[in-house]
Amino acid sequence: KSALFVGALSQRKGVDVLLEALPGLLQHLERVVIVGEGHLRPAVAEAVRRLERVHYLGYLEGPRLVDAFASAGVVMAPSRKDPAPLVASEALAAGRPLVLGPGVGNADDLRRLSPEAVSVMTTASASELIGSVSKVLGHAVTPAARTAFTPRSCAEAYLRGVKICSHEEPRLQQIVSEWHANG
Repeated sequence: KSALFVGALSQRKGVDVLLEALPGLLQHLERVVIVGEGHLRPAVAEAVRRLERVHYLGYLEGPRLVDAFASAGVVMAPSRKDPAPLVASEALAAGRPLVLGPGVGNADDLRRLSPEAVSVMTTASASELIGSVSKVLGHAVTPAARTAFTPRSCAEAYLRGVKICSHEEPRLQQIVSEWHANG
């Protein structure tokens, strides 16, 4: 099994916590894969040099990012401050268990979608990250969580929101009508 981190290589995203946790994570995992760019890239590069089962892939998008999610046993988002990280939605849509940091704003909503496969860290610490990864590794993401973040379901939710707003606010209704007319 492997763990995947995707995001900005920053303290706000918890990369420093991830780097501190690497030796402990590697006791439970075959490898840890890190994807992203940011000011902590030199520290990530140093970890890759020291630990042979840590891999840094740089910035990925499209099919290569989809492949990274597909090969992960768990996705880690140990953020200290992040209202709704896209990586969390991508992980659940890919059917991957998920570890969220204490600063993820929508953590409770995500955990409700798949309680066994989503763990929320109470502190931004290496020991908490290691324990949370161990807790969700091997758990299946619920079908509801997998479908909640598909492009189609997100578009439908957006359009439902527009419909609700347009009924409540005549000016929004006019804007939506103009938007639809202009296509």
